[in-house]
Amino acid sequence: MKSKNYRIDRIKETFSSNYQQFGRDNFYQSLPELKISGQRSTEKRLKIYELRKFINKKTSVLDIGSNCGFLSLTVSRLAKSVNGLEPNSSLTIISNDTKQLLKIKNCKFINKNFKDFHTNKRFDVILSFAVHFWVNLLFYNFIKKINKMLKLDGYLILESHELKHLDKDFSLRIKVLENFGFRIIKKGL
Repeated sequence: MKSKNYRIDRIKETFSSNYQQFGRDNFYQSLPELKISGQRSTEKRLKIYELRKFINKKTSVLDIGSNCGFLSLTVSRLAKSVNGLEPNSSLTIISNDTKQLLKIKNCKFINKNFKDFHTNKRFDVILSFAVHFWVNLLFYNFIKKINKMLKLDGYLILESHELKHLDKDFSLRIKVLENFGFRIIKKGL
């Protein structure tokens, strides 16, 4: 049986041997449990977005753009099930290796772009953390597709991109959400 340190080294090697668009030569997400730092703190996101308020052992979650899966895997400890959707195959490998290392059974990673993902399943919570720009859909079509996948009483937790450049029209995106019938329960920076 391979040691835990060997597996962590393999995860880091997979990460560094493939070009990563996000994270600036560091993991994009952190996973303190394995002493992996990242550009974005998974624990801070759990706290800032109050995910414990929306996710419990009855909750099914879709994480669009799950990256290396560290947030999905952390959320899976709170949820009934998590599906992480990630188009980068090396990040999907890292996600699955980490899942195996942590012995998590209720989290599934799918190597696919959201644009090409189809399911009849409806989720209680959909996470979209700074990813809507990268899925190659007009924002209206992105939200329309999410709306079909979200249960009527479900929650969409949407994180903007950098507001000065990529997402300077984010206030208009909020209007699109409202036009689809979403009720905004919290906004913040």
